[in-house]
Amino acid sequence: MYTEILYTLRNLLLARNKEVSQYSKEKQPLSSPFPIVEQRIVKVSVTNPTIRLGGIFGRRQFTAYEITVHIWCPFSCKMTNVVVHKRYSVLRKSYEKLQALLLVTTPNSRLDRVRLPSLPGKQMHGRFTNRFIEQRRRALQTFLWNIAQLITIKEFLQFLGEDLFDDMALSTTNHNKPTTSSHILSINPRMYAAAIKRHRRHLCLRKVKPFQVIAELRFDG
Repeated sequence: MYTEILYTLRNLLLARNKEVSQYSKEKQPLSSPFPIVEQRIVKVSVTNPTIRLGGIFGRRQFTAYEITVHIWCPFSCKMTNVVVHKRYSVLRKSYEKLQALLLVTTPNSRLDRVRLPSLPGKQMHGRFTNRFIEQRRRALQTFLWNIAQLITIKEFLQFLGEDLFDDMALSTTNHNKPTTSSHILSINPRMYAAAIKRHRRHLCLRKVKPFQVIAELRFDG
């Protein structure tokens, strides 16, 4: 009787070891119950409009806006704040470059499906009144938030002139010390106009990847 019990237990152990060995050979991946959360922009705020002097002789007035991009980093469980100061004309040139970039994207690509929102219009007179500055601040905040929903974080920071801000910095920057930059976006219209013509000429001959175009039309001038 005891012999039969021991024999049965031995067979059960052998069968169990065989199942474990077979499972380790197949290397079945274990599915995580937690979803993968990526970095994402949770808020874009435009605040503190300031009238400054610029131009060649430093006599031309312009309004600079403080743009804060709030990015949630799930890896460090912290909020990263990227702060830049931009004027309306610089944002308009960035918008025109982004429009030009979308013209040379390949069909059925990710950027091909992007439809840009309208940029707030120009104003020739009364640009420095408190009422107009507040209206433009709100309009720019809505505009930038809509842009941020259409492109990636890296592309959005490039749109703002933050070329050196990479994905690793997003997960290591202290949320109490916002990242600032005095980088002024310089744009050469001839450069990206020539690049557009060149890519249009070769578009029918070869497949142009969207990020190949981005490498040539970078937002660092």
